Amino acid sequence: MRETDAPKEWGLFGLVSLPLGVGSLFPPGLYGLFMGVAAVLLAVWGSRRQEKLTLPGMILGGVAVIFFNLNSLGIVKSPLKQDMGHLVHALTYSNRAYEALGKGKSGKPQEGQPDPVVQYLELALGRAGRVHTDTVDSRVPGFAAAFKDQYVTGLQLLMKGRKESDLVNSLKGGMLLDKWGKWYMANRDKLKGLKDRSPSLAAFVKRQFEGP
Repeated sequence: MRETDAPKEWGLFGLVSLPLGVGSLFPPGLYGLFMGVAAVLLAVWGSRRQEKLTLPGMILGGVAVIFFNLNSLGIVKSPLKQDMGHLVHALTYSNRAYEALGKGKSGKPQEGQPDPVVQYLELALGRAGRVHTDTVDSRVPGFAAAFKDQYVTGLQLLMKGRKESDLVNSLKGGMLLDKWGKWYMANRDKLKGLKDRSPSLAAFVKRQFEGP
C-alpha cells in the first residue's frame, strides 16, 4: 500500500488546525490573520503525517488569510468604508440636484421629459438608504439623528415638492437640508478622519445580509 493510500489517523495538528480555522473567521484584523496562518501551517504539518481534519482547517484558515489581504488591498471594503462611500455618493448627487436647480433648470421639464433634479434626488436617496447610520454614529455621535431627520427627510420633502409643484414641501425640505449642511460642516473633519481596522470575515458576511 502506498503512503498516500494509508488510512488517516487522529492527530494533534489536525485537531488543532480545524478550530483555529473556524476561529480565524471571527476576530478582526491581524488577530484573524494570525489564526488563519497558524491553522494553515498546522494543517500542512498534519497532512504530512496523514492526520484527519487537516483539509477543513487549511481551507478555513486560507480563506481568512485571503480575506485579510483583499481588505488590505482595498478590493474588499470594511463596513465603515462602505458606509462612507455611500455617504459621499449621496452628497454628490444631492449637490448635483442643487446645481441643476441653479443652472436655469428650476422650471418643470416638458411632459414626457425626465426631470434632472428629481433624478439626482432619487439617486441621492438611494445611496442614503444604504448607509448604516448606527455604524457611523458610534464614531461620530449625532450623525444618525442629523442624517435621518435632516438630510434624508429634507431630500424626501424636496423631491415631493418638486414632483407635485408644492412650494411648502420644497421650502421645508430646503430648510432641513440647510440644517444638515450646518451639522455636516461642523463635523466634516471627524467624518473624513474616520478609519476602520480590517473587519472579520464573519462580520463582513453578516453585514451583506443586513439592512440599513
